[in-house]
Amino acid sequence: VRAVRVEPEVVLARDNLSLDLDSLLRGGPSLNSLIETFRQEWAEAVRPTHTLLLYGPDLQVAALDIESKYSEAALGAVQLADLRNFAHGRHNWLSRRGADTAVVALYTDRDRELAESTLSLLPPRFRVARVHVPSEGATARIIGLVAGFYLVADAGAARRVDPGRPHVAMFGRRIYHLNA
Repeated sequence: VRAVRVEPEVVLARDNLSLDLDSLLRGGPSLNSLIETFRQEWAEAVRPTHTLLLYGPDLQVAALDIESKYSEAALGAVQLADLRNFAHGRHNWLSRRGADTAVVALYTDRDRELAESTLSLLPPRFRVARVHVPSEGATARIIGLVAGFYLVADAGAARRVDPGRPHVAMFGRRIYHLNA
């Protein structure tokens, strides 16, 4: 087997993709302005010790990435719930632990009606962050991942933890370096 080096520009050109993330938004807001809007929206939601992270199908990967980063940096506990399954009982957590929990809803144009209808039924005492990604499909997935990086960074800043370099106990280092 011979290794072949392929330049990213060649793959992107072949797949008709762009390295410019702003061009993914096709005339909408710039990625920077979108991220700034998101950061204002979740400013209070990154503070509680528990987060109920609701997501639509296009943003599942972003939700999984956020949960992983929160756990690995010990930023807090994250429960994931698909918007379509939230009605099946995940809301009970809020009725019992709502004071220590924020709801962060990641949704696209495709999920907007369900997300906003669901969130409108939550009592106003709950901290809710609406993270609407104004696109669908692959574009939404990329924007969702980028937004997740900022959300985790903001949660880390609120706890004075660098999510990229959290303190790791010696037993954790030993586990990490196991030669299995």
